[in-house]
Amino acid sequence: MRLWQTLLALTALWTALYLPGLGSPELKGEEGRRILPAIEMLKTGDWILPVMEGQPYVRKPPLINWLIATSVSATGPVSEFSARLPSALSVLALALAGAVLLRRFLAGPGASPSDQARAALLLGLMLLVHTGLFSKGRLAEIEALYVALTGIALALWIHLWHREATPWLTWTLPWLWLGLGLLAKGPPHLFFFYGILIAVLWKAGSLRELRHPAHAAGLLLMLAVFMPWALAVKGRLSTVKTDLDAGATWIDQLTERFSFDQFDLINWLTGPLWALFIILPWAWVLPVRWKQLPSLAGPAGSRDTALADGLRWGVALTAAAVLIIPATRPRFVQPLTLPALTLCALIVWRGLPTLWQTRWSRLALATTALLSAAGLAAPFLIPTLRQSPHNAIIATLATAGVALATWRLWITFRHARQPLHLALATTLVAILLSAINAATVIPARKSRDDTRPVGTRLSSLIGPRHLAIVNPGETPSPLHWRFYLRSPHTVVRRLSQVPAHADFLLVPTRQADSPEQRQRITRTLGFRHEILRFTDALGNDFTLWSR
Repeated sequence: MRLWQTLLALTALWTALYLPGLGSPELKGEEGRRILPAIEMLKTGDWILPVMEGQPYVRKPPLINWLIATSVSATGPVSEFSARLPSALSVLALALAGAVLLRRFLAGPGASPSDQARAALLLGLMLLVHTGLFSKGRLAEIEALYVALTGIALALWIHLWHREATPWLTWTLPWLWLGLGLLAKGPPHLFFFYGILIAVLWKAGSLRELRHPAHAAGLLLMLAVFMPWALAVKGRLSTVKTDLDAGATWIDQLTERFSFDQFDLINWLTGPLWALFIILPWAWVLPVRWKQLPSLAGPAGSRDTALADGLRWGVALTAAAVLIIPATRPRFVQPLTLPALTLCALIVWRGLPTLWQTRWSRLALATTALLSAAGLAAPFLIPTLRQSPHNAIIATLATAGVALATWRLWITFRHARQPLHLALATTLVAILLSAINAATVIPARKSRDDTRPVGTRLSSLIGPRHLAIVNPGETPSPLHWRFYLRSPHTVVRRLSQVPAHADFLLVPTRQADSPEQRQRITRTLGFRHEILRFTDALGNDFTLWSR
């Protein structure tokens, strides 16, 4: 097997996993906060200061907005598919980069190019098929991009350090990707990156490498990627009438995680288990061969051993440091996906034949088979079985998929001795569930859509005429239904900003019901007819007026 064949196979499998039904579900969760600013960028041509619902939005840096806007421009009209495509492509980029950069470490010293390509395929499949990115890679949110950029930076540093490349490459090139990570979600990924890096250097006895001038050059390179936008947006905010401060906003978001206001004892205690759930169905091999990881990597004292041991302790200590925070969430450790799955791939590649020989490993195997199958099916199955007219079909297909997944994982572990058999079997199960989702679950969910119908109804009422929308809050809140509003419209913060050419006015009902504001709407602005009242999916009440 050759490397190009591995990359082609990963791309083909990614297509079958992530693209079916990608553009069918309506917007949900945080997608509005990523998509609406991107659409505004395309309308105004201003790609510096993200704007949502008529107000600057700097709670997150704009890389995901830029990518969504670029995807929409490249693929044609605005659609859910074009908005979610960057997340799906981020998963593919992580899988390809991990496969290419870490194949020599996984295959071991002296491995042939064919063995390296097979080891690359194993890791690539693990990165494509795990519960964390299998769901996030199909949403227009930051997580998939953020995890991918952190993982690519780590994979590149591990590759260069393991191959003993010149420090001026090892300590600079990965920082380009860290700079992009700053543009994706700010600085949190640096904690995970340096947690792994320092642990590897510690186990190798090479912490002094941190003092190399190339490291300082890498940090400057990272800032050179991020600072032009940061300075530009700071200048833009100074010219806008707003109290927003991007830096202060990001600091507030970080510090609020250390507050006990959102502390939940049960969730906090079960956090480590839910963190392992992120890398199912591969997580079970870590406790089974945790102690043997260094010896699996190579002879004592070798660079391979230090790397495996450093990855092991880096993942454990960094995850523990995050999960001990009072208001933490298990998903916060998702940037550790690449190093954690690299360890899983190392165990499977070099120790698969002996993995099920202990009672603990057999129990872990059976439990993981059930949990991973249920985990892959749950995002599709659970929401759909609530008041769906297709319950019988969906339940039958999903049950068949879960049964096949459990049976195939068990048979693979019991009788196969080839690591790729395991990975390919798991991938085929995931493809089956993805196809079931696209063919039955997504169509059944459309009967319960509560966002798309609002935009569609408003579009039918307004047609090609112009609508003015008054923002319902002091802070930007995404109006997801606006994504489906095809009529020309403008979002303003107050009634005094309503454009004179607007034919319709949409205001919060609490504002329209105020006698003073009602008089202003009808007499001053000239909107005399109340047409419609509705409540959107976020609980916002609106009243539609026409002239």
